Amino acid sequence: MNTALKKLAIVLRDTTGFSESDIFIGRHGFRIDDFSGRQITVDSTSPASTLSVSESYDGDAEISTYSQHLSVPCTINFYGSSAYEDATKFSLLLRSQAGYENQRDSGISIFDVGQLIDVKFLTGEQYNGRIQLNLNVAITISTTVDTLYIDTAQIAETKWEA
Repeated sequence: MNTALKKLAIVLRDTTGFSESDIFIGRHGFRIDDFSGRQITVDSTSPASTLSVSESYDGDAEISTYSQHLSVPCTINFYGSSAYEDATKFSLLLRSQAGYENQRDSGISIFDVGQLIDVKFLTGEQYNGRIQLNLNVAITISTTVDTLYIDTAQIAETKWEA
């Protein structure tokens, strides 16, 4: 599962108070039967792009850390009769103290909402309880590798005979 989507769903849950059972990641196991219930899907719209890469070495622990800072374009779809209110509330709460703390604790940064789309205008329906937020999430992924440092190279002496 995409780490950025999972962390975005956690921030969404902690910021809005939605139940975990109402948040679906990647639209897996999600079925739209009616729009009376409040449901949310979190998905990625395209591949992540690399913002920067880094490498560091801890000489005491002899560990190398390789990191990559990514930007992931995401969509959050709010369903139900209160979809618009839920979407606007979340986009505003992202800038609150609790929103910043939830992002920090989850290890992601959520940029301001790029678009808030009422999907009924796109589908040509009169009523469609679905509002889509488009935003970008910044996340850093890393891995560590044991790396032994060589202080002095030991070279064996070889005698050459003529």
